[in-house]
Amino acid sequence: NGQATKENWWSNPKVRRGAWRPRSIFLNSCKDVVLEGITIKNSPSWTVHPFFCENLRFINLKIENPADSPNTDGIDPESCKNVEYLGIDFSVGDDCIAIKSGKLYLGEKLKTPSENFLIKHCHMKYGHGGVVIGSEMSGGVKNILIEKCVFYKTDKGIRVKTRRGRGENGIVDGITVKDVYMDAVKVPFVFNSFYFCDPDGKTEYVYSKEKLPVDKGTPQIKNLIFEDIECENTEVCAGFLYGLPEKPIQNVKFKNVSIKFTKDEVEEDYPAMMSFIEKEAKAGFFIKNSENVSFENVEIIGNVGDKIRD
Repeated sequence: NGQATKENWWSNPKVRRGAWRPRSIFLNSCKDVVLEGITIKNSPSWTVHPFFCENLRFINLKIENPADSPNTDGIDPESCKNVEYLGIDFSVGDDCIAIKSGKLYLGEKLKTPSENFLIKHCHMKYGHGGVVIGSEMSGGVKNILIEKCVFYKTDKGIRVKTRRGRGENGIVDGITVKDVYMDAVKVPFVFNSFYFCDPDGKTEYVYSKEKLPVDKGTPQIKNLIFEDIECENTEVCAGFLYGLPEKPIQNVKFKNVSIKFTKDEVEEDYPAMMSFIEKEAKAGFFIKNSENVSFENVEIIGNVGDKIRD
């Protein structure tokens, strides 16, 4: 029990008080580690943070942080290799899983991606995102398999967030999601190349929708597969894919996917965290600056307006 509360670590969470908010478990440059059969709760910030580690197994864990607790991600590996999440129950105040590989400096200098992940039989509840990649992904993220998982009342389901400035090594490549069920997830699929984090996140360089030159700061998203996925009680948007005009999202396949919107009234909300977009409710797929996006046996039920927009 990290014993964080709104009276201590969760009060004014961005203000340093002698020390920055600690992780509950921090693994630095470790190999061959297994965490199994424990409960970790009330974390001051990220609950488990592996950093430049290899061969990790997280099995039958419970991670419990209140839904309104700030930045209490579940398990956030950074530049790690060969990681398994098996049978984990997440109930957190931020992303259940966020896969990272550093910001520009680490990505340029160390060129260490997060790669070879298996996420299976996990239950994601109440977080901002179920499985998230980024936004710190300057070393790249590749070969991620997510299967046989359940998502409940997360804001987003599968989410990739990046932006100009993350670097040419910031390549998200090879994400496969299959046999997944989502209930009351606001937006099941989000791929946002204009994520407005950091002090410079709302500058013109980040938010411009004009085609800029490809340079050392240009990231990329490619090769995404989604199969056998059922989404019920969706609220805001079926899916949101917005790539960079100079480096579009490439090769996205949706097969055997069902998205059913809730019959209840819902409040409009932003489908992604980026500048100059509109709030939506029960909208279909939005696709922009994306190449070779295919739909096979995909149904969208109860949406308002077009099922696919650009």
